[in-house]
Amino acid sequence: MILSTILDFDISITERTTSCLDFNVILEYLENQSITVLGRNLAQNSNYDEIVDIKRAYQMVEELSFHLDYIPLRSPMDILSVLRSIEIGSALERESLAEFAATIEEINELKRYLDENVETLTLFTNHSANMSLPESLTNLFHQAFDEENNLNGKKFPIIGTLRRSVDSLRSRILNTIQSVIRSPAMKEKIADRYSPTDHK
Repeated sequence: MILSTILDFDISITERTTSCLDFNVILEYLENQSITVLGRNLAQNSNYDEIVDIKRAYQMVEELSFHLDYIPLRSPMDILSVLRSIEIGSALERESLAEFAATIEEINELKRYLDENVETLTLFTNHSANMSLPESLTNLFHQAFDEENNLNGKKFPIIGTLRRSVDSLRSRILNTIQSVIRSPAMKEKIADRYSPTDHK
């Protein structure tokens, strides 16, 4: 009974302390300011029970604060949805693949930034190590799409060959149509169809 009362009191104190310090407000603000999906999830599920963890979190924020204007974070970096689709064998749209490729590039860029600034981002070494992607995956998606988010014909020669074939076929079709239109037989048919005698 006494132990239960003490536990209830401790929980009550924790809840009231959290409420007084507006931790939820702070976490909500942090969530809204987060660029990446992972950042928002961490803000939603932040839970520090040990003082050492709290101190480390503050130290990480302090280290990172000097890099906020330079660290390469530009997109939500949401690759989980694409990976889930790949896992279940769903066909991906070109836009999704292009976004995935851009995210792969951004992850590698972020890892390079952390590695190059390891002396001032000492607490992020483990994060950098966990960001390592398979070389085969990186090579496959590196410059896989052009500026218009179309598959890069230079990286995938067969795509370039097919595009040239399509362009050549389209050009031949247009030339054939124009030749038919300009042919005497077609001109005669057009002239007969719109002859003034047909409208009397």
